[in-house]
Amino acid sequence: MGFATPSADARSWLDAVRSCVVTTDLRGQVTYANAAACALFESPVVGTSIGTHLVQAGLPLLLSPASWERPPTGEYHLARPGVPLQVDVQVQPRQLQDAGFLGEAGFVVLVHTTNAEHQREMRKFERLAAMGTMVAGFAHEVLNPVASLRSLTESLDEELAESGMRLPHIGRMLRVLERMERLVRTSLQFGRPDPPRLKRHRPWSLLSNALTLIGPRLRTMGSDVRVEVEPELPDVCVDDAQIAQVLVIFLNNALDATLAPRHVSIRARRDAAMTRAPVRLEVENEGPGISREDLPRIFDPFFTTKATGTGLGLPIAQQLVNENRARLEVVTSPDGPTRFSVIVPLE
Repeated sequence: MGFATPSADARSWLDAVRSCVVTTDLRGQVTYANAAACALFESPVVGTSIGTHLVQAGLPLLLSPASWERPPTGEYHLARPGVPLQVDVQVQPRQLQDAGFLGEAGFVVLVHTTNAEHQREMRKFERLAAMGTMVAGFAHEVLNPVASLRSLTESLDEELAESGMRLPHIGRMLRVLERMERLVRTSLQFGRPDPPRLKRHRPWSLLSNALTLIGPRLRTMGSDVRVEVEPELPDVCVDDAQIAQVLVIFLNNALDATLAPRHVSIRARRDAAMTRAPVRLEVENEGPGISREDLPRIFDPFFTTKATGTGLGLPIAQQLVNENRARLEVVTSPDGPTRFSVIVPLE
């Protein structure tokens, strides 16, 4: 039997939930810890025994093949310096048939501070996991027929034009098919994001790439956004194409919200509030902002307030940010500005 290591898709979803999720092999050696678990344990996790981090009555949590039938659960304490923190631990065996999502045989250890928090976050995790798998499969099956229909409709339109005929319905059909194809391609990306190619890049070049991609829309609107780049910024280690895509998603949303490009800014600056001051890439508009009712749902797949939106832009942005080991931050108020920030790593 192999190691219980999550797939790339699973890692993206696991890093998006607040509950701590750890996978181990059959001997209790940690093979993966999501972002929440790394923050909670405050020490290197992968490659260590789960028992070095969780203890019960002074005894470490032990996992072995013998734990398969009756996995240990209950209240534990974190084995770390400082005030002891009590957590609730649930251990779930993972069999080989689960390999497509959470690796091969081993255990999944769920750590949470309250039952309510655990249930809420795990429902979100399970919903995203199931939705991602379903969407990817559906999009793959639908993409080719939709593309074929669009190609046939374009050929029909050209043949009718050569005969001196014009049917207004053909143009409407093409617009509908183009939107369907765009939605399917976007859904496919949400279900199966490409792994990032991490390299060192100048922050200003990431902004430049995004502005080049958004350029056609800005030219149509007849204006530019404001660009601010702090001098002497260090290089950042990211996939430049993916981060540019994230910034384009933010820019499109900002332009949709304000309808005035001069009220949209894109900037790169140091985050002085954090140790070693990583770089922040920001897109901000002057409002109106996101309502309190909508804010908790903006990263939910297919949630949108736009008549022609897919509801996948921000979920894809969140996935790409997580894959690039970065952090996404949103600051907004209903009547004020909205700022989306990507805090990107230096190494």
